[in-house]
Amino acid sequence: MYDYVFVYLPETDPRWGEPTSEARVVQRLGERFWTHFLKRRSDQKPALPHCGDALKQIILLGLWNEAYDAMEFVVATLPSSFANPLREKWNELLKQENAAYRFLNNHIVEITSDTEVTEIEDSLVSPIAPVREHIEAALAFLSNKKNPDYRNSIKESISAVESACRLIAGGKTLGDALKHIKDKIGLHPALEKGFSALYGYTSDKGGIRHALLDESDLDAADARFMLFVCSAFVNFLVSKAAELGIKIG
Repeated sequence: MYDYVFVYLPETDPRWGEPTSEARVVQRLGERFWTHFLKRRSDQKPALPHCGDALKQIILLGLWNEAYDAMEFVVATLPSSFANPLREKWNELLKQENAAYRFLNNHIVEITSDTEVTEIEDSLVSPIAPVREHIEAALAFLSNKKNPDYRNSIKESISAVESACRLIAGGKTLGDALKHIKDKIGLHPALEKGFSALYGYTSDKGGIRHALLDESDLDAADARFMLFVCSAFVNFLVSKAAELGIKIG
């Protein structure tokens, strides 16, 4: 996989003898990878190909979480014109190798279903800014390889739904907003009941939003489920609002 990052581009444009734009991008990536990811002194940074060797060693010989962390750093550091095709290429390779992880935005998450990936990706470009922020935060908590925070990931996922509902229908709580949405966009009573129940799960005395001393029995499956379901529901609300001409952006 490292071959798709530190490709050995020509250092100068043969027409003018100046560094190529691609070479400058890779050079900046190499510098930041050395100092920000590897946490090594800048005056000890080797030539560019050797920075690529450092990434190669992490991917081939490092722990699984170190390899994924390095890939996340590379994608987050590169300009979008470089990062987007690289992310797509890496996702193709992860799928070919039957890996249990996929890139979502700049995070590698334990999700393999194309349907789940599509719904979450759509919510990350939602016209509702708070939705984008909450889903991004949910992903960040879930994708932390060393210390995943399932409690706060679930909290952020349900907060994305709450933000969408309150913006579209008003109301002080998600429960109030769902009641308004049922009449405003024709929400099926079963969906209203289902999400009211989910909100109750996250808000009762044993739920996610209360700072309990004892951790509840949450795991990655719980957090992934909430992330997918909340993303799908937010996308549904946005789609229905657009059909009815309700301005939400």
